[in-house]
Amino acid sequence: MVAALDAFVAQTCGQQPVALVVQGYVLSQYALLWAQQNERKVARLLILNTPLSTNSKLRPELAAYKTPLAFMRPKTFDGMMFNATGSAYVMEGRVADAYAQPYADPAASAAVASVMEKCDYGKLLKKVNEGFMTWKKPSVLMFGGSDPFLSVASAFEFLEDKRTNMKIISAAAKLGHCPQEDFAEALHETMLPWLAGTTDEWTSGKTMKMTKYGGVEV
Repeated sequence: MVAALDAFVAQTCGQQPVALVVQGYVLSQYALLWAQQNERKVARLLILNTPLSTNSKLRPELAAYKTPLAFMRPKTFDGMMFNATGSAYVMEGRVADAYAQPYADPAASAAVASVMEKCDYGKLLKKVNEGFMTWKKPSVLMFGGSDPFLSVASAFEFLEDKRTNMKIISAAAKLGHCPQEDFAEALHETMLPWLAGTTDEWTSGKTMKMTKYGGVEV
């Protein structure tokens, strides 16, 4: 996975350093490994709601693949429910359908099962943790406070033994496990300029909240 990501970056960005945004449980860890092994290729790093503490556990839908009883492992992967259960808001039907559609292909569920079968999650977390001991690139950890699986405290636990310039940022908006999908407007005003390198400071931006019908109130 690390090699595949490296090839993708080379094909799409050439030699230009990238702004890397990661979020989630497993693929994000491999993206962080890539960043550690290719620090010169990373301009900035933004980590959104990603397990970082070595004590982190897989969320239930993924942990089910690690049961020693093969007949109890999931036969299909429900992408719609996987995203909906992490959201801080009710998911619209059209959005739910978009998440569900890729997994109508049995090969997609088989790919998830294969990845989880081969993944030693505890070992992966430790490897990522060790790699950030000397990390120097501008980095922000931003966790949605309404994540049902990860707490902001886990990010502070991760930073306890690090001597890096990583910063933890909180948001006033209600954000779940997938902050960009829950409430993109609350992030992008300050996130995008920082990722683009037009500002070195991550400012708080405007205070926003979601209105009753899904609009944005400033």
